Formats: sequence, C-alpha cells, structure tokens
Amino acid sequence: MENKSSKPGFHAFCIIHKASSVRLTAIQNELNNRHIHRFDSLLLNDTPSISIAQIKQILSFLSRKPLLSQSQAVLIAGDRLTYEAQQALLKILEEPPQKSLIFIEASAQELLLPTIISRCQIINLPKTNDNMVVDQHVFWEKILTQSIGERIRDASLLPTDRTECIDWIRSQIYYFRDLLQHSISKTY
Repeated sequence: MENKSSKPGFHAFCIIHKASSVRLTAIQNELNNRHIHRFDSLLLNDTPSISIAQIKQILSFLSRKPLLSQSQAVLIAGDRLTYEAQQALLKILEEPPQKSLIFIEASAQELLLPTIISRCQIINLPKTNDNMVVDQHVFWEKILTQSIGERIRDASLLPTDRTECIDWIRSQIYYFRDLLQHSISKTY
C-alpha cells in the first residue's frame, strides 16, 4: 500500500482481499507509516452489520481535531455495511473533512456500491496462500499440544527480523480476533 496510498487527492481507500486478517494488517501498517495514533482512529468493524447510526459516528469523530496525529483515520468493515449505511457514507466520501483518511476493507468490490468504489482508491492486496487460515489453525493446534522443547525447536521457524516479527504477531492477533468474532456471531 505504500506507493498507491500516497497519491495526492485520495483520502478514501478500499482495501480488497479475501482474508480479513490480511486487510487489517495492511491497514494497520499504513496507519503506522502515517504515524496515526490509535486515539485518532475510529474502528467500525465490531458489529454484525454497520448501520446509518454508526456512519453518523464517523461524522462526529471526523468533526473533531486530531489529538496526537496530523490526521485522523476511520476503518470500516465494508462487508458489514448495510445498503442504507453505504448511501449515508457517500456524503462523507464526497465532502471529506480535512486531514481525514477513510479505509474501507472488504473481501470483494462487488459488496460495495459502485458509487463508493468510484470515490475510493482501490487497493487489491496480493493473493496469499488460500491455506493461510488453515495453516494458522494447524500451527496453533500443534503448538498447544507440544512439549516445551518442541515449542522452542519450532520457534526457530518463525520470523526473526523485527518488522516481520511484528507483522506475524499482528496477523496472529487478527486471526484470533476473527475466530472470536466468528464464534460470537454463531452464538447470537
């Protein structure tokens, strides 16, 4: 995302990838690169669907000045936007507040209205191994049943570069977050 999102004139980005954890990791990296503090970012992806009321929260959030950063960022789970919420989001995308960035993450462009797509810079993240989630599940199943010695041995297979380590840890956080959200949504 580094080169594409720095084009002048764009304040809204639509991040497309099949895996939520990959999209969220890419957005988090972009926020870190832009030095946007978590107090200056709003995350709308923790409910089964995003309504007009939550879109109004974006307007309220973006109407304030950033606290600890040069600009503010909003992250929206595009897969969860209702049709009405997408219509309401168009107003924000057409007249964005100054010093604001909007990231809409979705598994496919087709889930969003064409008018939203036309107002965003589309960033299709590179495809990853389709077995990535399965691999993570197998990794954690294996590690939890291993002895301490086996865990230490397998730890040598993990990334050692600081940046790669941080990215790996973030991907694991998002993996577990997705698992928790999936299990919670099944119970309700």
